[in-house]
Amino acid sequence: MLDSVGWAIETGIADPKRIAVMGWSYGGYASLLGLTTTPQTFACGVSLGGPTDLPSLIESFPASWSVDLSMWHDFVGDPAIPEDRKEMTLRSPLTHAQALERPVLIVQGASDVRVRREQAERMVKALRSYSKPVQYIVIPEMGHSMGYWMHRLEVLRRTEGFLHTCLGGRASRFHPYDAVAWAWNHIKR
Repeated sequence: MLDSVGWAIETGIADPKRIAVMGWSYGGYASLLGLTTTPQTFACGVSLGGPTDLPSLIESFPASWSVDLSMWHDFVGDPAIPEDRKEMTLRSPLTHAQALERPVLIVQGASDVRVRREQAERMVKALRSYSKPVQYIVIPEMGHSMGYWMHRLEVLRRTEGFLHTCLGGRASRFHPYDAVAWAWNHIKR
């Protein structure tokens, strides 16, 4: 990710003051890690369903996922092994929350069972405790993906508005479907 940023700046494709980082799931994790470990590289960032604390992420997996757990242990680490846990903690954005300098938007599905809501909430709480620039959006009934059109519309419109504020440029104006999506996602039926 950082090599790509360097390349884009070096070739003149990107303005170093207007580069954002954004991703979903692992990409959301990478966005938060980039913002907290290289705090002056990006103008802002967006994390969509991104893990923030690797040990507790793996420890919160449902028992039914035990079949896939060895793969996670191979690639991420096993929090039951003290050396792995230490390394996982060092690679967790939550550990580096105090270093964030640029605005971040954290989007979380309230029904996400893969990256549970507490991952986002712990990060938001830590960032706010350090008075860091964070916006937090929870989409009720959304899981780990934004497959339903109303979830997708709200997430993308809010992300577009956030990036417009951070980077400038154009952003779409209000559309009636925005109100429909917001109402569907936030008003109890």
